Amino acid sequence: MKRTIFYLGMAFGALLLAVPSGCYYDNEEDLYGPVQTCDTVSVSYSGFILPLLQNHCYKCHKPSEPLFSGYVLEGYDATKAYATSGKISDRTNNVANPMPPLSEGGLLPDCDRQKILAWIRAGAPNN
Repeated sequence: MKRTIFYLGMAFGALLLAVPSGCYYDNEEDLYGPVQTCDTVSVSYSGFILPLLQNHCYKCHKPSEPLFSGYVLEGYDATKAYATSGKISDRTNNVANPMPPLSEGGLLPDCDRQKILAWIRAGAPNN
């Protein structure tokens, strides 16, 4: 009789461990925070492209800088020429040889690169 009670107790304990005690549901927003969107609709030269160039590119792509590379991105006309030739999009998305270089942090954030491409696809307007 003691043995039967012991085995029933063990079976009941195993059953309790096997049955989930509640439901658990992960949703993406709880795990990673709100989904961030990248606004590529209203990208302008003066509002986004120029400040980005000043912060990330002029160190090497402005003739008056000591680390000048020989490729001028200062001024709208120079920037547009490189943009429409495909050189800016090629270099800013090149994982093997990124611009800015790895010593400067490597590839720009994905949203910034999407904005550059949107501006170029819009014809690289001077807005």
